[in-house]
Amino acid sequence: MKKLVLVAASFLVPLALLGSGALYLYFTPYFALQEIERAARAGDTASLAQRIDFPAVRSSVKRQIVARIEAGAAANPNPLAAFGSALAGALSDPAVDALLTPDNVARLLRGESLGAVQGPTLRLDTSNVDLEYIGFNRFQAVTAPAPAGFTLVLARQGWLDWKLVEVILPQSWSFRGA
Repeated sequence: MKKLVLVAASFLVPLALLGSGALYLYFTPYFALQEIERAARAGDTASLAQRIDFPAVRSSVKRQIVARIEAGAAANPNPLAAFGSALAGALSDPAVDALLTPDNVARLLRGESLGAVQGPTLRLDTSNVDLEYIGFNRFQAVTAPAPAGFTLVLARQGWLDWKLVEVILPQSWSFRGA
């Protein structure tokens, strides 16, 4: 009987440890989002900076702004629209760099506005945020239904660490270059 218990324990204990590890691995992006939310609410910019890949986020926002400006210029019959689009695109880079700092991102994630920019309110304790994997190494949080919601995209860094690497702007936002 003792032998049977030892055999069962030698099988069940590793299985339980493996299951616990897999469960923890599955929930790591949720934990990362909770840390981002907690840091934003507390104004802890050092912790926030550890969870956000600022160069990647800035790049993603710049690409979206330029694409929307170019789409608006392409739809505009005015011949100066292309010039205005190029000028607006060039001016958007320093504006995005100045806007996306740890302090400003904390304010935006609390739902505060920075001038004309109203941030998403990241509240994971409500049902307003849709959380889902979009691949093994990517995870997203959608703050509100389209076209008004921001999408925060996290990417896996190693096995257990996740960082915010992309913010997809609401579809309702448009940028006019001319």
